[in-house]
This record gives sequence, structure tokens and C-alpha cells, in this order.
Amino acid sequence: MSVAPTAQARGTAVGTASGSGLSCDVRSIAWRSLRDRSAILPDRFRDAEIGFAHTPRGLRRRDPEAIFRISYRPCPGQEEPGAMELRHLRYFVAVVDDLSITRAAERLNIAQPALSQQIKNLEQEVGTPLLQRFSRGVALTEPGRAFAEEARAILASVERATTRARRIGGGDVGQIRIGFTGSASFHPFVTGAIRDYRALHPEVQVELVEEVTARLLVAFQDRRVDVAFLRPGPGETDHLWAHHLFDEAMVVALPAGHPLAAREAIALPALADEAFIVYPRQNGRVLYDSIMSACAGAGFTPRIAQNAPQLSSVVNLVETGIALAIVPQSMARLATEGVRYRPIAPPAPTAPMVLVREPEPETPHATIFTNLVLSRLNRPE
Repeated sequence: MSVAPTAQARGTAVGTASGSGLSCDVRSIAWRSLRDRSAILPDRFRDAEIGFAHTPRGLRRRDPEAIFRISYRPCPGQEEPGAMELRHLRYFVAVVDDLSITRAAERLNIAQPALSQQIKNLEQEVGTPLLQRFSRGVALTEPGRAFAEEARAILASVERATTRARRIGGGDVGQIRIGFTGSASFHPFVTGAIRDYRALHPEVQVELVEEVTARLLVAFQDRRVDVAFLRPGPGETDHLWAHHLFDEAMVVALPAGHPLAAREAIALPALADEAFIVYPRQNGRVLYDSIMSACAGAGFTPRIAQNAPQLSSVVNLVETGIALAIVPQSMARLATEGVRYRPIAPPAPTAPMVLVREPEPETPHATIFTNLVLSRLNRPE
């Protein structure tokens, strides 16, 4: 047996091993001490005559103090014991289907001697004959029938697993976790995007996660959401992929009997003496800061009568008559008999809506949903 070099690189060489009926690619050849020979080479390579050595000075004839460590790709039919693979099961099932190694080899488009050797290797691995061989075909032994049944089940299971993995990889099945803030759930753009996604991907399980912006940002860190509609402040999504969708106008929510409810629009200075119900800054700083900044621009600091953890709670508290609030316009879809919504005369504060996901999503669903959302930006609602 000899090894003929076909390429070389520092410290390694690649060649072709031939001899003893073998013609196999040899990979990752590196020289080592001759004392390690028995631990390095597979049994059938241990008597190999290695014809060259690679040294820092180049390729030269064998050094008696060095041999090669050979990592090789076995030839068909020459695998080491214990190397059972799915292809061996497929080969065996093909032979069982045809009850002929010759016909199975033709169907598999491989040489008949190679297929025969593969089956022999498989029987050696199993430890018992699986086939009875005749001059014109084969028959299953009793162990062979049991092995064939299990082999078919394994191949079917692998096929199902492969199909499912491909469908998940293509976004056809699986799960997506969509986060959103309480106010985002009232915006028709957000609800429309989720509705369209579910219609296009009915076999994908959609889990909806409603949280305040601060908690949704934590949910991304904990990988509990895949994509979310947020109202983040500057710098809060720098570590994530984020796309600004639009700025939403904010409106005044007043008790139905409030004198200002009779106006078509309300200028912010008219609210200077009013009590406010506010959304806490720790839950979503952009909304809080936008309201405070707009009021400061109108010459006053809001007098806070009550904090409410959710914007829906803000509206419910307005209905009690204890104070008014400034909320995103989409909250007006929360129809409450005791609350009136009025636009704010310019300059009015706005609330951003941002789509957020991981920079490199683990599954394709977040990317597919992202593309759907972006495609909706120029569509009328």
C-alpha cells in the first residue's frame, strides 16, 4: 500500500491510499513519532508503507523517525465495525423489497459487489445473518424479518423528522411568540398584521404576549418572545433589530362630563390646572417622557393624581372622574361610555410604534412575520 500526495500544506498533506483492494481518499495527514504508529493507524493501515513525509522544509521521502497520522474516508464496503448508518438501512430495505441484491443494486445505481459487501458489513454489525443467499436471489432469515420491520420504522421516522424540520425551517409549522404593549393591541395596524400572518400560516402556533415595554425588553433577554410591537425609548433597543413603523398621535381622554369634553380639540395649556392619570415611566419611558415634555413646552408640569400600570387601566380610571389622561389615539378604540377622546391642538405629543426582534432569529418565523409587517406599511387600513 502506498500514499501518493495530491496536495500539500504546512504540517498536513492530502493523498490517495491504495492497495489491498482499496482506493480511498485520505484526509488530514500529519507526521508523528513512529512510536505512536499502533495507536494512530486503523488496523488495515498499520502495515502500510508510508512513502513520504511532510516537514517544515517541504515534502520528502519517509523519515524513519516519523510516520503519518491518517484520517481517512472509507471506501464503500470497507467501513470500520460499528459504523452503521442510515444508508445501510436503506440498502437493506431495498434488497428486501426486491429480494435480489442485483436488482436492488441497479435501482440504487451502485455496483452489485459493493452493495453485497455493505449488506455483509451490516450483518457483521448486527451479529447475525439477515439474509439467506441463493443463486437467483435472497430470502429473509427470521432475524432479518425483525430487522427489516425496525429498519422501515426508523427510516419512516427519519423521513417524518426531516419533513418537519424542513417545514419549520421554511416557516410552515412551528411557533411564534408575538409581544405587544397594551396600547399596541388597540391599533388596527398591529391587529391586522397578526390576523394576516395567522391566515397565511395556519399551522404555525401563535402565542400572544401582552406586557409593558420594559418587561417585553426583558422577555427578549430571556428569549420568551420572538418579535414585538413596542414603544421603546432612545437606546433601549440598540442590542436588538428594530424598525420604526410610525408615530401615533396622542389624544386627551376626559370624563364625559368634563367641560373640556365639549371642545373639538384641546390645546395643552388648557390642561395646566387639571389632575392627570399617568402611565408610570418605569413601564414605558417614551410615553411618559413625551407627555411630560409636551406639557413642559406648554408651560406647565402635570399634577399627577394617580398612576396606572396599564393604559387600559388609565382609561378606566378616567371614567371614574378623578382626573384626565393623555393616551395614544388607538386607545380611543376602547369605547367607554363615560370617557370622551379629543385631539390635541398642534404641537401635540406622539408615541412611536416600533417592531423589534432579535438580530439573528433562531427560527424563520420572526423574519417571515417581520417581512409581512413591513409589506403592510404602505397599505391603507
